[in-house]
Amino acid sequence: MRRVEEYWFKFEYPAALSQETDAAEETPERCRKQWKIVYDAVATLETAVIILILLFSLVLRPAAVIGNSMLPSFNSGDRVVCLPEISGYGRGDVVIISHATRMDESIIKRVIAVGGDTVDIDFYKGTVSVNGQELVEPYVGTPTNLSYDMKFPLTVPEGKLFVLGDNRNDSIDSRSTDIGLINENKVLGKVIFRFYPFNKIGIIKN
Repeated sequence: MRRVEEYWFKFEYPAALSQETDAAEETPERCRKQWKIVYDAVATLETAVIILILLFSLVLRPAAVIGNSMLPSFNSGDRVVCLPEISGYGRGDVVIISHATRMDESIIKRVIAVGGDTVDIDFYKGTVSVNGQELVEPYVGTPTNLSYDMKFPLTVPEGKLFVLGDNRNDSIDSRSTDIGLINENKVLGKVIFRFYPFNKIGIIKN
């Protein structure tokens, strides 16, 4: 009897085709991972935006500097952020004051004296003193030679602030009865950050 030999052939896919098949099987899982990364990033961004909106609506307050009264520290057109101080404001703080003028305009000034302080100005020498101590004011561009109708020396009552612009000879401030002493509850907040112009972005140090 003639022996019949059976030959079994095993068909093998080429290596490249096998890799393509594996890649095709992995594609759905890879897509799911990529979409999860995108979803997580969008969710994080949404959370950050909501937090910023809450901060700016409830705590932080943006403001624009108008005029030259705070030169050289701030220019007209600068954009800043102020933060209300629960514990009160101190000497040297730059603050935004609401409804400070007869036209109910907001202004930006620097706190020179607080409740209980006695302020004196020597308009001839251009110097400011608080409690008998002449102030060193590196933020002032010119001496304080311009006077208005307030009489000095004066003692600041509790709950009020004496404020001046850094550009002393081009600023209407607590030297004038048009502005006078500021009630602390009129202060919107302490300027803590400048966000425009972009080349001056940074934290404000008093």
